[in-house]
Amino acid sequence: MNIDISLYKDEYKQQVINLIISIQKDEFNINVDKDERPDLQDIQNNYINNNSGCFWLALYNNNVVGTISIKHISQNKLALQNMYIHKDFRGSIYNTATKLLKQTIDFAYKNEAKEIYLGTAADFYAAHKFYERNGFSQVDKEILPSTFPIMDLDDKFYELIL
Repeated sequence: MNIDISLYKDEYKQQVINLIISIQKDEFNINVDKDERPDLQDIQNNYINNNSGCFWLALYNNNVVGTISIKHISQNKLALQNMYIHKDFRGSIYNTATKLLKQTIDFAYKNEAKEIYLGTAADFYAAHKFYERNGFSQVDKEILPSTFPIMDLDDKFYELIL
């Protein structure tokens, strides 16, 4: 039951898209399709190139079971995005979310970031508990850096001071 965390590779692109879109549609009842997520069509340029951030995969038997990304939004400030875990790989048996979050926090420290911000939906209660357990504090939208990429669903925001 070993989950491997690895940097994004294009060979996993379709699995990433399928995972994220299926969770958004099937679990969160978000009416979205892959065309509404152009960022996922070119993860390399949108999240990794030009030292803008990073994108990791949680792999189980070479299958994508989780994703997370982090992106520079201003000096010393990062945005955590794309935290999606397949429902069968959530919880303490696999610790997939914790392993992915650790990658982003390690990246933040190595890049001398001072703050990580994220947005989520108000009814994603399990996510709220997870972030709070891991040191994030809820903040008002007005506190966010002007460069923070707010998604349509985001109505609850968190900050982690490093």
